[in-house]
Amino acid sequence: MNKRLAVKCLKEGWDLYLENASRVIPASLVQRIFALIIPVFIWKYAPAFYVYLYLVFVVLAIDTGMNLFFIKISRGEKALYSDIFAGFKIYKKATLTQAIFALLVAGGTIMFIIPGIVLATTFAFAEYAIIDKKASVRGSFLYSARIATGFRPQIFILILLTLCLQLAAPDIIADPSKGKNLFLSYPGFWPLVTNILIFFVFAPWLDIAMAKAYAMLDRRK
Repeated sequence: MNKRLAVKCLKEGWDLYLENASRVIPASLVQRIFALIIPVFIWKYAPAFYVYLYLVFVVLAIDTGMNLFFIKISRGEKALYSDIFAGFKIYKKATLTQAIFALLVAGGTIMFIIPGIVLATTFAFAEYAIIDKKASVRGSFLYSARIATGFRPQIFILILLTLCLQLAAPDIIADPSKGKNLFLSYPGFWPLVTNILIFFVFAPWLDIAMAKAYAMLDRRK
């Protein structure tokens, strides 16, 4: 299975997206409101410090809750909109897990990229285990390392696709360096359509595919 994990997860993830689109799209909208629109308004009317606080204490918790939402979909369970906010129940552990993961990957990437890839693929599922298994921070990293063993190249494919998608999204936030206030801007018709497709179709699809990979590897253990 390890040679076909990514393809299998992408295919099944797409099928699950289509089956659950009526729930996934509204959930993705909630996620984008919390992760994009609200921070922009805070930045416009308050010091940047408050934006960073908001990102740490709110957005990271929402991201953790979305992981649970997609895990349930990947398992064929009923994902609830309340799952989106489940991360607030463990926000300390969730925030610390995501911070450690980001530092490990960033530090590894600085060390000639390859270590960053190894760390990213090894601990990619720590953020899932922290909410799904109610694991400790240390336990979530150890569990991720255990289930990822032998599947890192396939996990890397899923991570790479997600990164490429993020880079492909046209900027819809005005650039202060060009004399504009930091605020949502209209990028044009086709860039707007591209963002809509990325935010509400392709990004959720890849999120489900990644959650499916976690669920499949979790089941093996």
